[in-house]
Amino acid sequence: MRQTELAAARSELTFLQAQLARTEGRVEFSEADRDSLLGQLDVRLKSLDAERDAGLAAADRARKAIADAQSQLEAARAKPAGKRGADEKIQPPPERFQRAAELAQMRLETAQTRTNVLRLMISSVEQQRAVWGTSFDIARARDDDTVRQLAVGLDAARQALRTLNTTSRATFRYTLGQISELDRAILTSAGADTAYLKDKYTIVRERAEWQARLLADLGSSEDLADRLSTGFASEAGQKSELQRVEELKFRATALAHAVWNFELFTAEDTIEVEGRKLTAARSITLGKVVSAVLILVIGLLIGRVTIRLACRFAVRFLKADVSVANLAGKWIFALVFVMLFLLSLMTVKIPFTVFAFLGGAVAIGVGFGMQALFKNLISGVMVLTERPFRLGDIVEVGTVRGRVTDINLRSSLLRNRDGIETLVPNSTFIEQNVTNWTYPTRHARYTLNVGVAYGSPTDKVHDVLLAAGQRHGVVLKSPAPEVFFEDFGNDALAFSLQFWLDLTDNVDSRRIASGLRFMIEKSFAEEGIAIPFPQRDVHFDAAQPIPVRVVAPAETGGGQ
Repeated sequence: MRQTELAAARSELTFLQAQLARTEGRVEFSEADRDSLLGQLDVRLKSLDAERDAGLAAADRARKAIADAQSQLEAARAKPAGKRGADEKIQPPPERFQRAAELAQMRLETAQTRTNVLRLMISSVEQQRAVWGTSFDIARARDDDTVRQLAVGLDAARQALRTLNTTSRATFRYTLGQISELDRAILTSAGADTAYLKDKYTIVRERAEWQARLLADLGSSEDLADRLSTGFASEAGQKSELQRVEELKFRATALAHAVWNFELFTAEDTIEVEGRKLTAARSITLGKVVSAVLILVIGLLIGRVTIRLACRFAVRFLKADVSVANLAGKWIFALVFVMLFLLSLMTVKIPFTVFAFLGGAVAIGVGFGMQALFKNLISGVMVLTERPFRLGDIVEVGTVRGRVTDINLRSSLLRNRDGIETLVPNSTFIEQNVTNWTYPTRHARYTLNVGVAYGSPTDKVHDVLLAAGQRHGVVLKSPAPEVFFEDFGNDALAFSLQFWLDLTDNVDSRRIASGLRFMIEKSFAEEGIAIPFPQRDVHFDAAQPIPVRVVAPAETGGGQ
């Protein structure tokens, strides 16, 4: 039977080669030739359909045989050993029925291979019909654009046949390897095992014959497409330079179109039609992803510029607070990002189900990282509402002290006197004690401690200190500077100069305190007021005179 089928396949191949030989040397052929070829292919399609039906019936028989063998195997396993006959004791029924079930399963696989081969052969014949039809259209076409489009379709058919042929060859080689293994196993077996292995060999050999038939059919189809494409290519070589440029341009456009529509993956989407929800697969192409990214990026750029201009307008004309305007702008930008992200997906028709595989990761992120993020975001809203500090305020939280330079959604920036900026989460301002040196005003009082020597005129010291505070240009006149006689210290008379500063952005309290000290030291020197250094008086009280004597070097262990 297999030899007959192979002979039929060879005769069909001979027919196709003869028809192809009639068209070699000239690409165009008559409509009668095309109808004759297509008629022969239609007859072959009907024959293959009939064979596929027979293969489906064989598969059904194999499934029934598997079910019978399984039931017999279960019955044999349940039967007590003492009630078995003499034949059953020689070869136990479980093993015999187990092998029968395995052979039935192999026959089912062979029947499925047969059905699959016939399906692929039908596809191959349909590809041949498409190739012949495309070739006829190319030969009869008078428009170069139409010819180029048809040539692209012919190349696509060639690539499809080549891919299918490669896959089928790999499967055929695997089956040949199984045949070789069974052949070696038969040579080394004996008894019932030999019959069992021969049955397996026959089944696998039948499978290989079907695969060989498929390879022969695919080979003829691929050869047909290659020859026709080569014929058109030779004609294309006789075209003018302008025609070649146009063809190159067309192929580049077709390649770009193919890349743009390249399918990355598919995603299930639920749509509602006449009140019924239907699940369909949507193709996610490279072009859709690029379009979504462009919409998102361009929208974010436009949104950022618009929000920035709106914040400047609110601060300049509506007299809004700078920190409030900046923080509101950041929240609006976050909302715009979410809206643009959803809009970009809906515009290019990418379903949200593409992110379903991220569900587990998102859940873990919400459980761990998002908790701290939302806490800081809510704290940012509270900072915006309560306004415990503003941009430019000098605050101290924990061990960090500096001027507020930026208030973001999640955190704020503090710049210390050394120009180093520290990122502080907004939740820190809610959970810890915060000292705002400029709340509710920017006026802050500072104290400068000075010590003078005992015996100095205290009234003169008071006047010098007060005059220094009043003469400094940055020290506020109201509240006015004050001088206090603090204490009688161990080494000096302790005075303090208290003064007020307006802590604007260009005011440095250390620089002002240093300038005041220079002024005070100069005034003290002019007035003859001394700034003492620590002194100690040592009193020694002995009940008896202390003996003093000269000790020779030898007694002390020293040298000569």
